[in-house]
Amino acid sequence: SKAKARINRALREDKFKEAEHGKESLMRKFKNWKIDFSDQNINKVTKHYGFQKPIDLYFQIATGKVDLLEVKHLYSDPEETSLKSQTDNGNFELTEELIESQSEKDQGFILIEAGVTNLNYSLAKCCNPIAGDRIFGFVTVNHGIKIHRYDCPNAKQMLQKYPYRIIRSRWKESMSRHFFTSNLRILGLDRMGLLNDITKVITNDLKVNLKGMSFKTEGSNFEGNVKVQVRDVEHLAFLKLKLLKIKGVTRVVRFE
Repeated sequence: SKAKARINRALREDKFKEAEHGKESLMRKFKNWKIDFSDQNINKVTKHYGFQKPIDLYFQIATGKVDLLEVKHLYSDPEETSLKSQTDNGNFELTEELIESQSEKDQGFILIEAGVTNLNYSLAKCCNPIAGDRIFGFVTVNHGIKIHRYDCPNAKQMLQKYPYRIIRSRWKESMSRHFFTSNLRILGLDRMGLLNDITKVITNDLKVNLKGMSFKTEGSNFEGNVKVQVRDVEHLAFLKLKLLKIKGVTRVVRFE
């Protein structure tokens, strides 16, 4: 009917307007990151998220369903670059030469279930796994074995395109002496003394090691990024809960 056609047309127009906002946001981010806003790069991001057209990507960005920090990882993560630059015939083998060539030492808190012993590994910087995260090992050509979270921005590509490089991995049961670095983004309404309250909860009340922090305000809103060392996902969840109880804090999310 004509009424239904008008509704559909209005919905398409609304989607187009939202998509334009998303496109502008992505253009600004690309400019800040010094990445060329080219068809090739846009198609790369569109394909990564499984969208048919760039307008679908822009719309999801505008509605907050695509995290632009994840988009940045597609270009900033050296492991992602390594993946795309390798020529691969599908016959990759976990050789003794590869194992011995790994420069980073086994930290003793992960069990690699690959049928071999004394495997060295390192935690992937693109997702910073901590104890309790669902993880897997990925054998790289030049960087040894990297431990990733299953919700890592790069996990989908690795699991689908390189399944023969995936190694089952899990955390050891006793983890009390190990601490892991994690990042939290804190959002809310700015007020006098807010920064002091956040710092007090982290360092004084919970005795969490604060490795770094940055805060900015825009009008009455504030956004803060903190880098902390925690024992596991439960420890991190408890910290997030305590931060959310601070007056003015409206949201606390983990990011990498």
